[in-house]
Amino acid sequence: MIELALEILLDGDPEALWSVGLQRECLRMFRLTGNQILRPVLGRLVTRILAGPPRAMYGEISETDWKYVRDRSIWLRLAKLGDSTTTLPQVALDLLGELEKEYGWKTASDNRDEFTTWTESHWGSKEPPSTELKGAPVTIAERLQTANLTEALLVEWRELCGREPKIGWTVLSALAERDEFDCYVWRNALAGFSDTVESTPELWYDVSNVLSRASTKLFDANTHAIAVWIRSCPNTPDASVDPLFWDLWDRCWQSASADVRTDEFPEVLMAAINNAAGILAEAVLRGLLSRRPGVGAGLSDEFRDRLTRISMAPGRVAMLGRVILASRLVPLHGIDPAWTRERLLPRMNWDTSEEAASLWEGYAWSSRVTVPLLADFRGQLLNAVRFSDRLPLEARRNVRTLFVHVGVGAADAFTEPEQRSALAALSPTALRDIVFAIRSMVQDNDQRQVLWKTTLLPWFRAVWPKDVGHRASDLSSDLANVLTLAGDTFPDAVSALAPLLVSGAECDVVVDDLLSVDLPERYPEAVLTLLAAVIDPQVPDYCVQLDKLLDRLTAADSSICQRPDFRKLERAS
Repeated sequence: MIELALEILLDGDPEALWSVGLQRECLRMFRLTGNQILRPVLGRLVTRILAGPPRAMYGEISETDWKYVRDRSIWLRLAKLGDSTTTLPQVALDLLGELEKEYGWKTASDNRDEFTTWTESHWGSKEPPSTELKGAPVTIAERLQTANLTEALLVEWRELCGREPKIGWTVLSALAERDEFDCYVWRNALAGFSDTVESTPELWYDVSNVLSRASTKLFDANTHAIAVWIRSCPNTPDASVDPLFWDLWDRCWQSASADVRTDEFPEVLMAAINNAAGILAEAVLRGLLSRRPGVGAGLSDEFRDRLTRISMAPGRVAMLGRVILASRLVPLHGIDPAWTRERLLPRMNWDTSEEAASLWEGYAWSSRVTVPLLADFRGQLLNAVRFSDRLPLEARRNVRTLFVHVGVGAADAFTEPEQRSALAALSPTALRDIVFAIRSMVQDNDQRQVLWKTTLLPWFRAVWPKDVGHRASDLSSDLANVLTLAGDTFPDAVSALAPLLVSGAECDVVVDDLLSVDLPERYPEAVLTLLAAVIDPQVPDYCVQLDKLLDRLTAADSSICQRPDFRKLERAS
């Protein structure tokens, strides 16, 4: 049977080997029985395959389309022979490797590539996947040029661009030659290409060259997709690609900045990350930082021009681009302090800018600072702490944490009156974030006792709000927890902070923390003072393990049980 089939392919109709009608049977035979073909016959078969199909079979098509059809036909037959585990001649193996490298082709695991069309259905699918995009790129281009672009067809097109990007690019080129730039076709193509553009950087340039010929209408309709595509530009030092990048960026920015639609994300940062203006701002920053400019190197004309456009353009959409710039405030200021002082920092000024809260939300995303930057915006940082309740939860906590690390950790960064004023503007709930940041700072410090003695205790005495309006039971619990990390400074720290604490908080955590250290044995009186300040003895069964802690205090100092505070706590336990 095999011999008869081979005789038909080799000695019969010269088109039989390439016939669409016989393709399934031919390829299936190669895959299943190719390893049974005798070597002399295999040699003749491979020679016929390498010669390719007759050109006359495909009528009048362009040279580009003919090359694709010929290469695909040859590759598919050689690949199916190879799948049979037969040993192909070296010339066939070499060509097979070249074609797979050029087009990225692989045989399908389910053998669907043996069929000229493939249909399948899926549970819950309203529309089965399309199988219409077959054949040469010119044929695919003609199909995509029709008005009936179904969802299934677009999904198939997107998958084709992801699986075989060179074919997708060839189709787009064919469409561009006809001045066809359908927004849905391009949107799905760019989505498909995105999966492979990092591994094939030349694809970005090929597709972008075609995209650069598109009308403004396409950019307006696909602003987000094109912005994402621009951002995916490979970071290469080749200066020759810059004009293409900037041309696409300029056209896309014009479309993005003119967009007045309301964003679907209520929080500014999420809107900026997902908006075309924010994505374009990130694209510029990625390109800038990939060149690794040194400190004070300054911005080149190309980057200065685009960053200035972002910083000066009016409207909410452009503001979202500035939010992304604010998130990279530290490197921008390091590269060009003068530009940052002139163009970006004024937008972050709480006293004069309506955008201050939005840009600070972007800055708080990374919330780092350098000494030179701090010198330029220390007043704005203090205001950010005062107005931090205007920020979303995570942003406000990050700003308050930064204030702690600068105010406590950096000598003379802020004056004591400045810090007192900033903290006085905070509610007891906001002050809990300050305490949490301090606790994290202490826990991460191997010299926590030195930190408490030389820095934290003087800081609390000098700047912490002393008035009754800044006291609350949950804040008192937080402060008590931090005090348990004071080590040798514990008695002095309790003496300084106990008058600022109020009782009535949930103090199980405080008791547990004290049970985990040796402070009850070393400083029983200071521990008793702290407990009396935060525990309300009128609440029955207040702390589950309070009795254990009181036992340790009496073991360390038997006379302590005579103190009135001890007796109140003992009754509460």
